[in-house]
Amino acid sequence: MAQYVITRSLGGVFRFLLFDGAGELLLVGEPCMALEEAQHCVALCRANAQISCQYSRECSSPRCWYFALRSRTRGLLATSSAYALEPDRDVAMLRCRQLAPTAPALPRALVAAAGEPNGAVQVEPGLMAELQPALAR
Repeated sequence: MAQYVITRSLGGVFRFLLFDGAGELLLVGEPCMALEEAQHCVALCRANAQISCQYSRECSSPRCWYFALRSRTRGLLATSSAYALEPDRDVAMLRCRQLAPTAPALPRALVAAAGEPNGAVQVEPGLMAELQPALAR
C-alpha cells in the first residue's frame, strides 16, 4: 500500500515523501518549517494529485526525467525521483495520480518528535538507502 512519510532533517526542516506499495519513492515534498505545514502539503497533494494539469513533465538533462506536482494556491508541492527514461517517468506519474489521493500518512507517533536531536523517522528496513538522496535535496 502506498504511504506518505513526513521526515525532519537535522536542521529542523520537514518534508513529506510518498512511497508506492513496493517502497519506490514517487514524490519528495518541498521543505516546510513546521510539521503542520508538511501535513497541510500532504492534504494539498491528495487534493491535486488527480488533476492532470497540476503536473509538469520535466527533463533537467539527458537521462534525468522527472515530474513536478503543483497546487493552485501554494505553487510547487513536490517533485518526483529522477528516471533514466521518459516513459518510466510517465508511468510513475500515472501511479502517483492513482495512489496519492488515498495513501495514508504514517501516524504522528512515527514522525520525528520536535525534541529528538537526530530527527530520525522509523521506516521499513531497506528504505533508508532510497531515502538518503531524497533527504539530501
